[in-house]
Amino acid sequence: MINEAIEAVEIVIWGAVISFGIVAALTAFLIIALGYWTGVFAVWAGKRIANRIHPTPPAPEPEAELDDELYARWDAWNAEPRKETP
Repeated sequence: MINEAIEAVEIVIWGAVISFGIVAALTAFLIIALGYWTGVFAVWAGKRIANRIHPTPPAPEPEAELDDELYARWDAWNAEPRKETP
C-alpha cells in the first residue's frame, strides 16, 4: 500500500518535471522568436523612417551596352600563361 502511494507520487513528480521542461522550452522558443521578429520590425521601421527623412535617389539606369574594352582586357589577361616568380 505504501509502495503504491510512493510510486504514484513519483509519477506525479516526474510528470510535473517533464511538463515544466516542456513549458520552459516553449517559453524560451517564444521569447527568442518574439525577440527576433521585434528586431526585424525595428530594422524595417527604422529604414522606413530614415527613407522618409532622407529619401534615397533612384538608382541609375544600367547601361545598355557592355564595356567592350574592359572585356577585351580581361580576355587578354586570362589568355596569357602565368609566369611564376621565385
